[in-house]
Amino acid sequence: MKMILQAVWAFFVAVKTQIRSPALFSIGWELIQQMGNLRAVLRGQQILNVVLIAPSRYDPENGFVISSWRGVLPNSSLATIYNLVLRQRLGPNVRLVLRVYDEYVQQVRIGRIAKLCGFWNAMSLVMLTGVQNNQFPRATDLALEFRKRGIQVIIGGFHVSGVLAQFPQDGGVVNRRAFREFGLLGLVENGVSLFAGEAEGRIGMVLQDFLAGRSQPIYNFIGKPPDLSQEPFPIIYPVLRSRIFVRFAVPLQPCRGCPFRCRFCPTPVVHGRVIRSHSMSCFETAVRENYQRGARYFVFTADNLARDPYWEQKFDFLIALKEKEGKRIRFMMQADTGCHRIPRFLEKAALAGCRIMFSGMESVNPRNLAAINKPHNRVEEYQELVQAAHTYGIAIHFGYMIGLPADTPESIAQDVETLLGLHPDLVTFSLVTPLPGADDHRELFCQGQPMDPDLNAYDLMTRPVTAHPIMSQEEWMAAFQAAWSKFYSVENVASFLRKGGNYGRDLWRIAWYKYAIDVLGQHPMGSGFHRKRYRRARRPGFPKLNWIQFQLFRAREAVQIGKKFRQLALELVEIWLQSREKEAGKGISRWLGDRATRSDVAAYWSSLTGRLVRNDFRCLFSRELLRYAWLDLVIMFGFLHALFSHLQSYLEEN
Repeated sequence: MKMILQAVWAFFVAVKTQIRSPALFSIGWELIQQMGNLRAVLRGQQILNVVLIAPSRYDPENGFVISSWRGVLPNSSLATIYNLVLRQRLGPNVRLVLRVYDEYVQQVRIGRIAKLCGFWNAMSLVMLTGVQNNQFPRATDLALEFRKRGIQVIIGGFHVSGVLAQFPQDGGVVNRRAFREFGLLGLVENGVSLFAGEAEGRIGMVLQDFLAGRSQPIYNFIGKPPDLSQEPFPIIYPVLRSRIFVRFAVPLQPCRGCPFRCRFCPTPVVHGRVIRSHSMSCFETAVRENYQRGARYFVFTADNLARDPYWEQKFDFLIALKEKEGKRIRFMMQADTGCHRIPRFLEKAALAGCRIMFSGMESVNPRNLAAINKPHNRVEEYQELVQAAHTYGIAIHFGYMIGLPADTPESIAQDVETLLGLHPDLVTFSLVTPLPGADDHRELFCQGQPMDPDLNAYDLMTRPVTAHPIMSQEEWMAAFQAAWSKFYSVENVASFLRKGGNYGRDLWRIAWYKYAIDVLGQHPMGSGFHRKRYRRARRPGFPKLNWIQFQLFRAREAVQIGKKFRQLALELVEIWLQSREKEAGKGISRWLGDRATRSDVAAYWSSLTGRLVRNDFRCLFSRELLRYAWLDLVIMFGFLHALFSHLQSYLEEN
C-alpha cells in the first residue's frame, strides 16, 4: 500500500513538473515511467535515473536564462547522448529511466527534477551535454545546485574537451592555472565529474562506474577518437521535436574532424584532423527512419562535408531516393570555400537536395587569412564559388570574422563593400573570440594576455573578450554593428531580392535573420521564436525579483521588443515595396504600381506629427490624411498577404 501511495505522489509531482509543457505527452510519459518504477521495485530491481540536460546561457544584460517558446533546430549533442544512453544494457537488475531537457526551449526546474529522482530509493545521475564555452557558467550553476541535493553530475562538451586538450593535467604550472581559471577545478572539488572527448563507446563505462560507486573525477578521451563507421545516427527525442518550430527538420552529422588547422577553431583539437565517417548503411538507415518519422529537411552538421570520403555515395543515395522512390529530401550542409574545385560536388549536392551551404570565408583580406592559418581560402576564388553554387540553385551562407589582426574600422567597411560585390545570400558576422581549445586561445593564455574572465560572453556576438592590436574595444564593436547594418540594410536586401532566385524563400530567410539580430540580438541559428523568462532562473550576482518586480520587468522588456519589432516590420515592408516588381501583375502589388513607398508614407506621418505639435489641427480634416491612411493600410495588408502567401512555398522548398 505504501508503494502505491508513493506511486500516486510521484505522478502528482510529475504533473506539477510538466503541466506547463506544450504536450500532454510529457505527463503521460512520466506516468508510464513511475508505473514502470513501481513494477521494477516489486521485482527487486535497482532504478537508475539519468537526466540529460543541454544547458542554455545567461542573457548578458539582465542575467536571466535565455529560453524560447520554440527553437529553430533540435540539439544534436543532446540527441546523440540520449541515443547512446538508451542503447546501454546495464543488466537484468537495473531499470534505466531517462529524462531529457533542452534549456533553450524548456524550463529546468532543479527542485522538481530532484523530487522525481528521489522516489523508490533510486540512483540518479545528471549529464550536462554538449556544453559550449558560453554555456559553461550556466552549466556550472546547474551542476552545483544538483550537487547540493546529493545528485551526481557529469559535464562534457567543447569547453571541457578544449581546456583538457590544450592544457593536459601533467602537473605543469600553466596547465594547472588554466584548469583553475577556466572553472574545471572548482567543479572537481565539488564532486562533479568531467568528460573530455567523444562519447561513442564510452557512455557504458561511465554508467557502470556510477552504479558501482567508483565514478572518476575526469574521463579524458582526448586523442582517442572512436570509430564511427558502425555507430548509428541519433533519433530526436519525441518531446523535444514538439518544441521546435520546424518539426520536420533533423540534424545529422555524417562525419567528424577537419583536415585544416585554423588558429581560431577548436574542432581539429577536439575531433582530430582525420575525417571519420559513418558507414553508408548507417547513413541510409538514419535517413529512411527519420523520413518515416516525418523529417523532410536535414541539417548536416559535419564540419566539412566536402572532405567526407563517402560524400559522393551519400549524395547518390539521396538522388536515388528522390528519383526511384519519390522521397524528396532537402538539406543544409557546411563545406570549405574550395569545395567547388571538387569535380561534381556542388552539382551532385544540388541534385541530392542541398538548398543552402555554409562556408567559413572569415575574411577577404589575404593578410588576415594568413594570420589565422587559413591559406586554403583563396580570395580570388570566392566569386567563382558563389557563381558555381548559384548555377546549381544552392544558396551561399558565409561566415565572416570581424576583428582579425589587420582589421581597422576603415578596412572593415571596405571589406564589407567587397563582400556585397560577391552577392552571397546570407552572411553571419562574428567577433574574433579566442575559444578554449583553439591555438590562438592557448597562445594568448601562455603569453599572459588579458582575456575576459566571463565565459558567458564567449558567444562571438556579445562583446570583444580580448584586446585588438589596432582598434579600441569601442571601435571594434562599432565596426561589427556597422557590418551587420550595412549588409542587411533595406537597400542591399531589396537589391538582392530583385536579382532573382526564389523570392519567397529568400524573403523569409532575410526576415528571420533580421528578427534574430535586430530584435533578439542572437545568432539566427541559435535563437528561437518568442522569448521566455523564468523568475528564479537568474544568474548569481543579479538581484532576485519578487513576482511584482518580475512582471514589471517583463512589461518593460515587452515594450522594448515591441519597438524593435515595429521597426523590423517597417523595414521589411520597405524591402518588399522596393523589390516587389518580381511580383508584377500579382494582386495588390499590381494595384500599388508606382504609388508612394513606405518611406513616403512615414515622412508624411512625421510631418503630420510636427504640424500637430504646432497646434495646426486643420491637417486632421484634409483629404491628404485619408489618402495616406488608406495607402498605409493597403501597403501593410499587401505586405502581409505577400509574406504569408510565400510561407507554404518556403516550407515546401526547405
